[in-house]
Amino acid sequence: MPRVINELPWWVLIAGWFVFFAALSVVARKAVHRAGTEERRTEHTDYAGRTLTPIGATFGFLIGFCATMTWSALNAGQEAIDSESTSIQQLVWATKSISDKAGAVEILGNVKRYLSTAVEQDPAFLARGETTDLPSTQAFDALQHSVHNVAYGHGTNPEASAMTSAAAALTGAQAKVTAVAQRSLPPLLFGLLVASGALLAAAMGTAGADVSRPYLMYGWAFVSALGVTLIIALDVPFGSAVRVNLAPLVTVSDGLIAQPLSR
Repeated sequence: MPRVINELPWWVLIAGWFVFFAALSVVARKAVHRAGTEERRTEHTDYAGRTLTPIGATFGFLIGFCATMTWSALNAGQEAIDSESTSIQQLVWATKSISDKAGAVEILGNVKRYLSTAVEQDPAFLARGETTDLPSTQAFDALQHSVHNVAYGHGTNPEASAMTSAAAALTGAQAKVTAVAQRSLPPLLFGLLVASGALLAAAMGTAGADVSRPYLMYGWAFVSALGVTLIIALDVPFGSAVRVNLAPLVTVSDGLIAQPLSR
């Protein structure tokens, strides 16, 4: 899906898709009015009425299928953030237990820098799917190096092992975050969704050609606009109205600031 669509505000998307579907219905309605004889118009409206059920079922199926795909990506992103938060907490607890307080201060300082950058600067890049050069990359590398340097200096004691295990888990969680940020709904699938919605809008306009006040036609255009907008919002796990919650990382960061470790 084009990123320019994902970056539009949700209310603009709803309004734009409503105009799109409603316009198709109005055009189809006017086309039937120009069909000629009354018998010809009746033939068109009856046929369109019979096709509403299968077309509507197809549109509903595609909405559900796309929602399942995009929601699973959002859930995966939230799980990755939760795992990242848990790994950092485990790393902090293990670090505070080592005897090398100078090394512990170094690691915790790198953790703070990483969390600060990841929470404040990374989301904009993740929302655009730009993960090759995240602002937190340097801070993350510095954190990993400091953990391994300090942990290996303490041999194989339990605290050092816990630190390296937590650092490895953090690496895996961070990699999953970047992988989720690059997920996107296949353009072909989104195109099929829009095409089925457009066909349904045309069928609604045709079926309601003889109705003097087709409120239901406009209501269905609004419902279709809501459905497509929801899919677009879910397709950006880190940058839309429905997004991954970074609160777990913020909580860990605030806890580190509130309870600093002195040398």
